[in-house]
Amino acid sequence: MFYLLLSISLLYSTENTFKSDFLSQSYPSKSLAQEEQLLINIQKKIKTTFLNSMQKNSDQGIKELATRLDAIYEKTPLNTVQYWRAYLNYYHAIYHLEQNDKNRSEKLTNQAIEMIQSLKNKTAEDLVLLAFIKSFSIQFKGIQAMFISMKISHYLKKAVAMDSENLRVYYVLGSQSFYTPEKYGGGKDVEKHLVKAI
Repeated sequence: MFYLLLSISLLYSTENTFKSDFLSQSYPSKSLAQEEQLLINIQKKIKTTFLNSMQKNSDQGIKELATRLDAIYEKTPLNTVQYWRAYLNYYHAIYHLEQNDKNRSEKLTNQAIEMIQSLKNKTAEDLVLLAFIKSFSIQFKGIQAMFISMKISHYLKKAVAMDSENLRVYYVLGSQSFYTPEKYGGGKDVEKHLVKAI
């Protein structure tokens, strides 16, 4: 339930930048094919599809959206499209976790991580999403959790160095600190990071 609420509240407001970058890089013409129009307001479409899937207890809508994004990526393999594929996979993983299918959730989480890790020239946004999905993956990793947590910290430090004004970096830093057990150093910087995320 935590990740469901955390995801819905996560401060991802990057799609306008991504949308314009994507359209200017690949489709100079103003008349976009139906597949390319899917990327306009894609974050909202992903969240709406996810919430509808939760209400219906069916991931059919998520699968259909994933198929459409996959087709766009196959045609135009840009980082932006891969980012949104990973973002959707993350929500698909949450769906399966809420359906008590941990195995499927873990598989989708790993796929989302691989999608982001495959990106060349990662931006701060890519690193934040990677850190966020990695933090979600900790629940599946048992004794590897400490090492994954160190990787998450590395990604977030790198993201801060690239874009120190990125609100999402501080949101994920604050969340990570909040949910890290005190004996492992958690809880110390929660307020400091979350104040920067506001």
